[in-house]
Formats: sequence, structure tokens, C-alpha cells
Amino acid sequence: MLTASTARYKTTALFIVLALATILSYFKFQTFKPTGLSSELTLQNQSPTLQSSNIDFPTLPNSEELSFTSSSNSSQLTYQTKESLTGAYNFYRNVLLSDGWQVKEEFQNPTSYVTKYVNGEQIATISITTDDSIKETIVGVELRED
Repeated sequence: MLTASTARYKTTALFIVLALATILSYFKFQTFKPTGLSSELTLQNQSPTLQSSNIDFPTLPNSEELSFTSSSNSSQLTYQTKESLTGAYNFYRNVLLSDGWQVKEEFQNPTSYVTKYVNGEQIATISITTDDSIKETIVGVELRED
């Protein structure tokens, strides 16, 4: 049974994550300097991917793409899935570590995970958040060349 303080904590945590994502997006937008067209950032030989996203990176099955953006050295994909927070986290950890990626940084709280993986010059930041009230898990994937 959820108490009012628990619900308030979850709501506050979700707003903090969304505010940080908004601030980061605004900063990246303000500092973006286009350098011309280049080939898309892709990763080869991975798990199933979202067909409509123009990104070759593992995604959870039965996912729905929410957004996709790309620049000269990075691609960002956001999608939602019915998979649990822990299930989504374990999926990426198992797939990426078995493909030679290494964990560089990690942050966890009861409603989200943010993990930065590196593989040579490539960096993948996986942000996973959930809210029981919407019964969905939101996954953000940012791929970039270092």
C-alpha cells in the first residue's frame, strides 16, 4: 500500500530525473555546432533493434519508439517497454558486457538506472526510469564517439 509520502517521493524523483534530462537536452541543443553530414553511428552484430529508429543497437522486444535524434557524432533513442526497471537494466548489462563493453559509470535509485558503457572510442549511456502509475519503463540510449 502506497502512503502519501512514498507517492510524493516517487513523484519528486521522477520530476528530478525529467528536469535533469531537460537541462542536459537544452545545454546540448545550445552548444550544438553542425559540421555537415556524416555517416550514422552504428554498432554491428547486436540484439534485436527497433526497425524504425535508424540505429543499430539492442532494444528490448515489444518496444515502442518515442523519439530519435542524430548529430554528426551521436545518436539518441528513447523508447518505452512493459519490461520492469530491473529487467531492462539486466538486459543491457548482460548484452553489452558480453559484447565487450565495460561499465564506466553507474547511478541507481529506486526508480531509475543510468549506466555509461565504453567500448573503444564508443560510449553508450543507458538511462532507464519507471513509474508504477503508468506501468511502463522508459529507456533512453545515447551513442557517441569519444
